[in-house]
Amino acid sequence: MKDIERVKASIKAAAAELFEHFGYDKTTLEDIANRANKAKTSVYYHFGGKLDVLSANLEDEFDRIMDSLQKIRDEHRDEILPQFTTYLKTRMELIYQARLYRRCALDTFLGRGEVAEVVQKQRSRFDMWEAAYFTGICNLALERGVFSPAVKPATFGDMMTMLLKGLEFQFFVTDDPCASKATYDEVLERLLSGFCK
Repeated sequence: MKDIERVKASIKAAAAELFEHFGYDKTTLEDIANRANKAKTSVYYHFGGKLDVLSANLEDEFDRIMDSLQKIRDEHRDEILPQFTTYLKTRMELIYQARLYRRCALDTFLGRGEVAEVVQKQRSRFDMWEAAYFTGICNLALERGVFSPAVKPATFGDMMTMLLKGLEFQFFVTDDPCASKATYDEVLERLLSGFCK
């Protein structure tokens, strides 16, 4: 890794830790520089400011989520039910494990301030990628007679994306994430049993 990349990575790691622990508003650029053992000017040199560091970290989180989900898609390329089931279960776990996104998600759901704009920008990239995936799954299900022609692929893609985003909120605000996961997995099994017919 080149020195520039190493410095940027240390700044992002320091910022992620502080954002997760103290929140975006209570973290200063000086805090980030101190945690990364860099001068404040170094943070400005590599990133435009605190918001850009947040955006870079969120981009990394969503890239990791998409990479993991793409592996599932590749592993089960021609198997609708195993692919879709594994994708949906793993997807919610990955979103929940994205600690920085989870910390900032409430601001996004409520549409608050500059953090919400940055989170929404990174989230939109994931949403478009995921809607395209669901559209593709729907096309495959139509080809194989799993869905009737009444199901429109683009509508299915948009609907699934919106539905899952709404369910995420439950995972973020619950006092019992294990109960939410168990309930989600059980409901998912029942809903997906229709794919077997």
